[in-house]
Amino acid sequence: MSKLNGWSLFQNRNFAMFLAARFCASLATMMLGVAIGWQVYAMTRSTFALGMVGLAQFLPALAFALPGGLVADKIDRRLIILTVLGGELFAAAVLLVLAVSHSSSVYPIFAVLVLLGTGRSFVAPASQSLLPFIVTAEEFPRAVAWHSTAFQCATIVGPALGGFMYAVGPSWVYGTASLLLLGAVLFTFLMQGQWKIDGASVGLQDIFTGVTFVFAHKNILGAISLDLFAVLFGGATALLPVFATEILHTGPWGLGLLRSAPAAGAALVALWLAHYPLSRNTGKKMFCGVALFGFSTIAFAPSQPISCYQHSFWLCWVARI
Repeated sequence: MSKLNGWSLFQNRNFAMFLAARFCASLATMMLGVAIGWQVYAMTRSTFALGMVGLAQFLPALAFALPGGLVADKIDRRLIILTVLGGELFAAAVLLVLAVSHSSSVYPIFAVLVLLGTGRSFVAPASQSLLPFIVTAEEFPRAVAWHSTAFQCATIVGPALGGFMYAVGPSWVYGTASLLLLGAVLFTFLMQGQWKIDGASVGLQDIFTGVTFVFAHKNILGAISLDLFAVLFGGATALLPVFATEILHTGPWGLGLLRSAPAAGAALVALWLAHYPLSRNTGKKMFCGVALFGFSTIAFAPSQPISCYQHSFWLCWVARI
């Protein structure tokens, strides 16, 4: 019987540093997401500008998604993570300067968002593929569980914390995010070793290997497509500042709680599945889950005729979960 337990992983210094860095970086990212959305809408009162907040991050992430995987196979993953975290730290510092100087222009914010979107397209494959190099095959399932737990905690706490701090002042959010990213840089720097595929010959043709694999396996393609279209046509995250301000009449703290709600729901479902894993009728249950997502989105969208429901913040919060 294995003597390993969940806490024994933290005897691995590299794993402890990696997990701390990921938690700090994820927490900072979630805080920035709330603050930027609220600030852009407060400055412009434009739903179009809110849409551009998402687009400014999505387009560079899409453009560099495939090259990001190629770079992760050719260059030391730790160096990639350090470089991207340094860029995110610079971006958070710029946002802090803009907040302190009371800048009234949103264009510098969009420039920062492009930088953040570009960086994430490179850091995601590097971080996701680094864990197997840090822990042994026997430790890997526990390491994944710890990594997922840390990310879910950051996703739940980060938006709520960012919203409450923004109520005090935007500089508090950006300052705290800068400190968290500085911590992430230091934790990553303290990791020892180099992690890349020695002697691997990786060419441009390998960029499309994953795409070919997905299209060759229809069940994977179907699952990805189902999730893609559900989020693409049903996601209301970008417009949450409008709902929080104009409909629910709450402050940035309310926006933070609304941003945290889906992660809280995901954590509850993950806990349920840990005890009752899916064993049959998986496809049907996926369709039921997407249908529930659609009904919840409809319930979240309060309309003028339903005056008794229009200002129910907590009912909207439950619908987001």
